Amino acid sequence: MTFVDTNIFIRYMANDDKKKAQACFDLFQRVKKNEEEVTTSESVLAEVAFVLSSKKLAYQLTHEQIRQRLVALLTLRGF
Repeated sequence: MTFVDTNIFIRYMANDDKKKAQACFDLFQRVKKNEEEVTTSESVLAEVAFVLSSKKLAYQLTHEQIRQRLVALLTLRGF
């Protein structure tokens, strides 16, 4: 089982580094197909929300946008 850390979520959701975003996409596709199992922690999810909603960083997503994106990932079969 693979532990999904903050940077995996950020790279995937922000798509600000195409190569890393693709690797994260590939990981989540394997999870979706139940080819790989992953886990994370509440502190990672809190950090993801903090980073993506920060007014000091380029992302500046709303909490609703972050929630929608996280729910889509966290409800994958292998999560």
